[in-house]
Amino acid sequence: MAAGASGLGVGADKAAWRRQLVAERRSLTESQRTAAAQGLAFQLTAWDRYEGARRIGAYQPMGAEIAPPLDPRTSWPVIDPPAFMPDPIDELDLLLLPVVGVSLDGTRLGRGGGWYDQLLAACRRRPFLVAVAYDFQVVDALPCDPWDVPVDAICTPTRLVMTRRSSAG
Repeated sequence: MAAGASGLGVGADKAAWRRQLVAERRSLTESQRTAAAQGLAFQLTAWDRYEGARRIGAYQPMGAEIAPPLDPRTSWPVIDPPAFMPDPIDELDLLLLPVVGVSLDGTRLGRGGGWYDQLLAACRRRPFLVAVAYDFQVVDALPCDPWDVPVDAICTPTRLVMTRRSSAG
């Protein structure tokens, strides 16, 4: 995990981070995306919190986003923007979120529409939030705005990381 696998520093704005990380994601081959999805499924299903969850929210991947595992406990689809959700967000135990990038303090960089931030800000009881990312999308730090809702954990094809936010409480 570099200050930015893409060479950007925390001083770069969100648009620069998005351009760089989306370009890197688009460069992945189909076989790399398939292998990443398999690794992600392994990491999640080996995690006690995931296995103990009764209801899990996920998203339908768009473009080259990493695909979350299919699971009978999952509310499908959470569309980006999340306009339709079979289960209310408040009833979920875990919510898997797509990212363009994510930092170790839990800052999630999405596509820039603010859909998930708005949805989560309105929750009475927020589920445990898990950013789903390729390894290169995990960086040391990202720019953050006051309305950005942080994630509790980051899951990639090779590891599961509790963010500093989840460690703090």
